[in-house]
Amino acid sequence: MDPKSGPFPEDALEANRAGRLTERQQQGWREAARSRRKRIRSGAIPAVGIGLVLLFASGPESKAALRLTVGTGSLALALGIFAVSLWSGDALSMDAREGRVESIEGAIGKRSRRSVTGGSYSTTTYYLEVGGRTFITAMRTYEAAPDAGIVRLFYLPRSHRVINLERLADRPLPEGPAAVQEMIGKFVGAFRDHDRIGMAEARAASAAFDHRVHEDFDKDAPPPPSVRPRNPRELTESLPGSWRNSLMTVSFAVDGTVTVAALIGPERRGHWSVDAKGRLVSDITGRTVVADAWIEGDRLTISAEGQALSFSRA
Repeated sequence: MDPKSGPFPEDALEANRAGRLTERQQQGWREAARSRRKRIRSGAIPAVGIGLVLLFASGPESKAALRLTVGTGSLALALGIFAVSLWSGDALSMDAREGRVESIEGAIGKRSRRSVTGGSYSTTTYYLEVGGRTFITAMRTYEAAPDAGIVRLFYLPRSHRVINLERLADRPLPEGPAAVQEMIGKFVGAFRDHDRIGMAEARAASAAFDHRVHEDFDKDAPPPPSVRPRNPRELTESLPGSWRNSLMTVSFAVDGTVTVAALIGPERRGHWSVDAKGRLVSDITGRTVVADAWIEGDRLTISAEGQALSFSRA
């Protein structure tokens, strides 16, 4: 996280891809390192005070050994806290000073763990998982990260602080009627085997499928004049063949029959034709539907009843 500009600053991506921090990121992480050292060291002050009081306080001779033991232990605890502050702060300080960035790619996974201490007091630790690596993050970074998908995560090499994240293109999906069953099978297998990487990959595939569905279903819009059929013959001659999207394959035959093979459900058959206005007429849904249809290159769009559905030539 860039402490100054949010969890995933887009204006820093170019520098992060090149393996370096921006000046703004460097300054922000220097301040974060100083603040962390101060917070840790503040915990040593009470231990030092208790240790000095016990070592130099007067009291019953019978309690002298106890005072010495507890006092020495308190000072040792304070020394340990100072050592931790130096080690943890130095790792982040060195990262900020060097300005070097490393990255890892893969399907993202997210999880959190709540720990209860001291009765009702609880803390939550947040994790991001990418490419088999696990990173502890702040809640703000955790919430800003996508729940599923393929990402490139940027982090500091010594302290392993997450400093940026970039969404990458979805991986290719399996084609054909078995695609959904294949994705479900992979998810079930990963869940059964407690395979976190496999589950992240399955969620990424599911998100990619969802993206494909949304791309195929477009808001209804009339076709631009340049692609509207000038006469019924144009669509009649160019439509025959198979057309596919993420949900189904539609095959228009020259004899006027149409077949729909969906990912889920039985194959359906019907009839198609083109009316005098160049519109597609079909009864594949069980009733006659008249739709605008146009072809741009290898892409077919069918628009009816307030929704447009797009296909690519198979």
